[in-house]
Amino acid sequence: MVGFGDGERERFRARMVRPARPAEDAAEAERVAEAREEVRRSRDNGVDPDPGSHASPRAPYPDPFTDPEPLRALEDRILEIAAHVELAVHQQLQLLAEFDARRGWEL
Repeated sequence: MVGFGDGERERFRARMVRPARPAEDAAEAERVAEAREEVRRSRDNGVDPDPGSHASPRAPYPDPFTDPEPLRALEDRILEIAAHVELAVHQQLQLLAEFDARRGWEL
């Protein structure tokens, strides 16, 4: 079976891993908290922040603004699946190259 050569798997994994960004995450959490507070204040003053919106039932998803961990886990899962897709495409291209080198299309 066609696969990664020496060190290719580690280089591939290194590209797919997102480095930790605690300072950026903290700044983003603070910005989101301020924005949510501003929306609460505007609602308390009788101002609709989005006049075209309507009430909808509560979504079954966790609120990413109160607890960022579920969002982080979702991001990690998306990255993991993307890595699997990229690996599958890589393997498919290698198999196609081998098929072509063996002149399989002449069968």
